Amino acid sequence: MKQGHTTPSVSQSGRFFCFVKTLTKTLKPRYAWHIAYHRDAEQWSMIQFRDGADEFYHSKHLITCSKCRVNQTAKRIWPKFNADLDNGYQLTEARQKASSYSAQHCGSC
Repeated sequence: MKQGHTTPSVSQSGRFFCFVKTLTKTLKPRYAWHIAYHRDAEQWSMIQFRDGADEFYHSKHLITCSKCRVNQTAKRIWPKFNADLDNGYQLTEARQKASSYSAQHCGSC
């Protein structure tokens, strides 16, 4: 190996791949940069939680980045409890999970 030549770390090459993948999908360079490099600077806050007429509770979140100031909203659904299938969430549990939902649960790359 030549002096001064370093191989990029897996993390950096992974972030670059994520940047390229997001850029080709969205054609928005600022957003792609945010997804690849600023995910750790996101602040999530729930702006809406409602009991839908369907089989889901719906939450809407505002996501802001302290580094690049990208603002976006994310929607998430939480299945209502189904006693027959023994799955889903009760209203209070779904509201609690939605309140603590953040970028750690969601990944584009």
